[in-house]
Amino acid sequence: MTTYRFRQIDTNGKRTDFYGDITGSGVVGETRNHGIIGSTNITIFRGLMSGSWWPSVNTSTVPDVRTVYTFEKTNITPVGAGRTRYFIPAWPAQSDFVGHGPTASLPTPYPSASIADRIFGITHAMDFRPAVEPMNDETEQRYTILVSGQDEVGPSCQFAQQIALSRSNAEIVICPCPKGGTTSTEWLPASGVASFFGAAANRTLNSLYMVYGTPQPVIPFWWFEQAPSNGSTSSLASQWAADMTTIANEIETIFADWLIVRPMRILFSRVQTDLPSGFNFLQTDWDALIANQESWQASNRVMCIKSNGNLNADNQHQNTTGQIIHGQRAAEAVLSASFI
Repeated sequence: MTTYRFRQIDTNGKRTDFYGDITGSGVVGETRNHGIIGSTNITIFRGLMSGSWWPSVNTSTVPDVRTVYTFEKTNITPVGAGRTRYFIPAWPAQSDFVGHGPTASLPTPYPSASIADRIFGITHAMDFRPAVEPMNDETEQRYTILVSGQDEVGPSCQFAQQIALSRSNAEIVICPCPKGGTTSTEWLPASGVASFFGAAANRTLNSLYMVYGTPQPVIPFWWFEQAPSNGSTSSLASQWAADMTTIANEIETIFADWLIVRPMRILFSRVQTDLPSGFNFLQTDWDALIANQESWQASNRVMCIKSNGNLNADNQHQNTTGQIIHGQRAAEAVLSASFI
């Protein structure tokens, strides 16, 4: 069985790579469907002659298609001898995961040269590459609903580095799908790439096929980094756990074949204890959110707490030091829970 890449260029010049397993001989006119989560994004593989498979698209469900395709075998970096490759999706997530820490403030070299060949990221152009900051590089962003207009240092590269330093046989692949300023309710399950959930599910599933080819248990846990936005109300803050449970249940249904264990393991980031400067009017909401987030801990759900202070000049987002601390705490949480 071989995994092939079908590259689509839409009318805005954005690129999407679809992956699927193609086996056997084709019959002229035969159609095979490969769903990519949501009614607006379905790739169809059509056999044009015996032994050859070429892409065709149902244009009623992909309205922006322009007839520009390539057909190529994937060339993914093979897993190193004696290693296990873990795939870690990170969504729902907000602006700190987008990344607001200046790259100029990173230590050098970063990441550590000793583990640089064992940590990877998935770009928004659907490229598999060694992990470097910014991990959330928005170049060639296909799922435009996830564009935040900011891509600096976030917590995920530091997280991957800490895991790799602690687990000498592990390769870590991070797939971040954040959007700044979103509320937890905006991430509730919905189909199609015009929704946050649908776009992130599309991106994650395409990435999994790209890296692994066929469904297999490679996801040790899911990383949630989400809080009500700064304009939240107490009711929104207090329903955080209920919203996250709804999201988690849908993710587990869709990605069941990729999960290492079920029920799905989850790492989630709790907001820092101190309110950012200038946001004291949200203290009631903030306290309610902290209590609600802490209530969500369970045997399959572990929590890390963001760093107090260490903010940029906007008094909202973590600077580079804060992002590194966040990544370290996240890694400590999953290692202590033996998720990896």
